[in-house]
Amino acid sequence: MRRAGASALIAAVLALTLAAPGVRAADGPPISGSVQNFDVRDEPIPMPQTPFQTADNEERTLADFRGRVILVNFWATWCLESWRELPALERLQVELGSDDFSVVIMSQNVEGWEKIKPFLEKRRFNFSESYYDEGFKLGDAIDLPRQMGSILIDEIGREVGRLDGHADWDTPEAAALIQYYLDGAGHGT
Repeated sequence: MRRAGASALIAAVLALTLAAPGVRAADGPPISGSVQNFDVRDEPIPMPQTPFQTADNEERTLADFRGRVILVNFWATWCLESWRELPALERLQVELGSDDFSVVIMSQNVEGWEKIKPFLEKRRFNFSESYYDEGFKLGDAIDLPRQMGSILIDEIGREVGRLDGHADWDTPEAAALIQYYLDGAGHGT
């Protein structure tokens, strides 16, 4: 009886420890709290070089970001959850943004920059990396099911994971997830 009680106690402590924010298996990123639905790729996959547009109608591709970790957030002006998520993404950019990391917002609006620019200006968002995925070309190429979501891409240009839907990106859990990849995790996988 006593031995069974001790085993149950050890199992309970282990379960609580593994569920604690920022705790991870030795070979994986910290996933908990606001990013608990982040889906880590078993093996990172190269990103397609599908073009998207700048506000000046110049074409860019994800290859333009090689050398830094990027969080690409797909959003739309008509999506109320995006309204809530964009300020959190901006705070994440302020906290962790550097030569090594950027938040990239990718609008899915069908109206294009005519709708996107006034929306961002009215709300005083200041994203230096704001783009338009005309015709959902990039979203389709990465198999984003025409809903909002975020893709985390390593400095080599590979998707390391994604979160379908929305998250609170300005939390310690989100910062720990991003920092894990900034610290060089996942190399050689």
